[in-house]
Amino acid sequence: MIELKNQEHVFALYVPQVNLNACVPLQSLLIEDINLVHRMIKVLRFQVNDSVLLFDRVVHAAVTIEQISKKNLVCKINSLNHHYSHAPYVTFLLPLLKKDALEQAVYSLAEMGVNKIQLVITDKSRKNLIHVKEFERLENIVIAACEQSKNYSIPDLVEPVLLSKYILQQKVDLSFIVFDPSGQSFWDIKKNLEEKPKVLLVGPEGGFTSTEVQLLRDQKFIFCALTPTVLRAVQAVALSAGLIRLK
Repeated sequence: MIELKNQEHVFALYVPQVNLNACVPLQSLLIEDINLVHRMIKVLRFQVNDSVLLFDRVVHAAVTIEQISKKNLVCKINSLNHHYSHAPYVTFLLPLLKKDALEQAVYSLAEMGVNKIQLVITDKSRKNLIHVKEFERLENIVIAACEQSKNYSIPDLVEPVLLSKYILQQKVDLSFIVFDPSGQSFWDIKKNLEEKPKVLLVGPEGGFTSTEVQLLRDQKFIFCALTPTVLRAVQAVALSAGLIRLK
């Protein structure tokens, strides 16, 4: 982390319109993206000598603001680094929950550092596909969570598919875990897990049908209990992803 200069907190901002990959440490960066300049000056009220972290899909940079005008900012690049991908690779199968719960769940998964969020349709989840504006909002929520948590490796958000279709297409050289109160203790399972890619799943509100449970067992999903109680789906999402990423 860079040294703070008259700041209690260093913001991290996603900057898709800024070519960070072409930057060089100790040189200057001119930011002319109108929306980004407005956010930095009018919303976050940055001042000269303030520090900020900028990131895109490839690299992240620690910069100090040198000049501010109405239309642009000039920043000094203090350091520049390529992102590292969180390991092991985690794909989280997220049922289509109700709107507010789905947004909370997506935020938590990005914050916890999963690599991929695959939306799925289950027998008791929402059945209607997400419209374009809702999907764009979810993508923006992913970005906001990554900014807040300084998770520069932005997870992929993938449009919904049927849970049964997704599962039947997967390779066997993955660790499949479904979080369910009927399962084994998480700690008993975790100590035996290999460092290979993982596919995680929680049920929607109301859980899985007996047909879905049988499908999961047939496909060698490990049933894992998080607590002795029944959690709401959004709580199970945050807890399970956090435990998998626990150091």
